[in-house]
Amino acid sequence: MTTIIHLSDVHFGDADATRLVAALEAIKALEPDCLVLTGDLTQQGKAQEFADAVRWLAQLDLPIVGCPGNHDTPMFNLPARLFRPFGRFEALGMRSAWQSSDGWVEVIAATTALGTQWTFDWSQGDYGQASVRQALDNLAQSTAKIRLLAVHHPPETPPGAYVKSNPRGLLQFNQWLAQTCRPDLLLCGHVHGYFDFSAAATQGLRVLTVPSLASRRERGAGSGFAVIRLKHGDHAIRPEMHRFSEGHYRPS
Repeated sequence: MTTIIHLSDVHFGDADATRLVAALEAIKALEPDCLVLTGDLTQQGKAQEFADAVRWLAQLDLPIVGCPGNHDTPMFNLPARLFRPFGRFEALGMRSAWQSSDGWVEVIAATTALGTQWTFDWSQGDYGQASVRQALDNLAQSTAKIRLLAVHHPPETPPGAYVKSNPRGLLQFNQWLAQTCRPDLLLCGHVHGYFDFSAAATQGLRVLTVPSLASRRERGAGSGFAVIRLKHGDHAIRPEMHRFSEGHYRPS
């Protein structure tokens, strides 16, 4: 059995300390094989926020696959946003890929976030980036039977989500899907809510989003993460939601 934790939108700088401690306890108790972090680790991309994140992540002795979110660029440092928008995130040294010891599962991360763009809502993503194409190429070459792609932005806004996701580059992404492979599941964050849905914008690709892990801005969805248990020989993917309640993260 392979156990993967999917969490997102921790937002160090705006994270509740009680929830961070409770999340560590819950994750350690689950003894996962891998943790997947789909962006917005920090609130404003500040050096101190990343330092706090490093101390928290260091307490998790397991492989971590991660991709940046739009909040992980230095928001008030325009030169950095223009020329090295996710340098601080990349310095964390997270994995971009991981395969289970039995070879049944592989997860690969790609970047949909941008430091800047010519639109009022710069928080939106772009699926047409080279990182996404490379991740799909790598998944296509994988020998794993369950293939997961991790990005920050879902390809469309799930019905009922408070935060909108309207990324660019979906025409290119759909072409790449036809040329390479279709992941069994797209792991995303950004919308601060738990949704498991088929995205029409990507011809029915299955998408799983999770709430913020610890941000004080719950967006009406509370705090939580997902647990994905995958049994060798079984193609079924049945995520289990864990929500923060009365000081602890519990299955819901």
